Amino acid sequence: MKQHCTTKTILILLFCFFFQRGFSQVEFFSGSLKEALDKATGENKFLLLQIEATDCEQCNDVANKGFENKELAAKLETSFVCLKIDGSHPSRSQIFQTYHLQPQTFGTLFLDNNGTLLHSFLKTTTFSKELMSQIDIAFSKAGEVLQISLLENEYKNGNRGYGFIEMLLEKRSALHLSTDSLLEQYIEVLPSDSLKSIRTLVFIAQMAPMLGSKADRALRGDRNLFNQAWYSMNLAKRVQINNVIIYKGME
Repeated sequence: MKQHCTTKTILILLFCFFFQRGFSQVEFFSGSLKEALDKATGENKFLLLQIEATDCEQCNDVANKGFENKELAAKLETSFVCLKIDGSHPSRSQIFQTYHLQPQTFGTLFLDNNGTLLHSFLKTTTFSKELMSQIDIAFSKAGEVLQISLLENEYKNGNRGYGFIEMLLEKRSALHLSTDSLLEQYIEVLPSDSLKSIRTLVFIAQMAPMLGSKADRALRGDRNLFNQAWYSMNLAKRVQINNVIIYKGME
């Protein structure tokens, strides 16, 4: 009788284990950001970073529920290495600094295997279809990265028109790629009267030039025009720009 109960208990535990696995489809890699990127490179995949909230357990529960879907798991397994970043993950600070995240940020980042940020979904959802839609957006952004490569080849081959450089700056900024050296080149080729244009000054400001750089000096050269350009942007945008400049100063 005792042996029968023990066998029954084991069967129940095994059933619970496999039942739970059936609803926890997405497998997350255990390791550092670098190790995950190396794995993604070796397998020719993208990288998904699931950033957990440190002060909202319910948000994390919602995210976990969203990943409990076989179709989503199959899509991720085919194309992504997945890495969960909880509050104690050793790469958390590096990730937040590299991708200019606020301390309270949580959600999903999609990277290529070079570490380039393709797309961010800074919220959680229980709807796996929404997550699959975000994956499709990331794939689309990956195509934009390839487009940037073509534009950069054109730049290397001698295209130094300020309109062309502005377009390249916009595309690099949208993907959180470095813009500092290209922005300096942009300032050099700008017609001198362009710095009297509020639109041009707003564009330079949105690139968050490093303090003391040529671009920063050009931006602030005329205090009155700078103020007009700066305050034409909403407060949230100004705060975002300042935060990026601060991060750059810390690097």
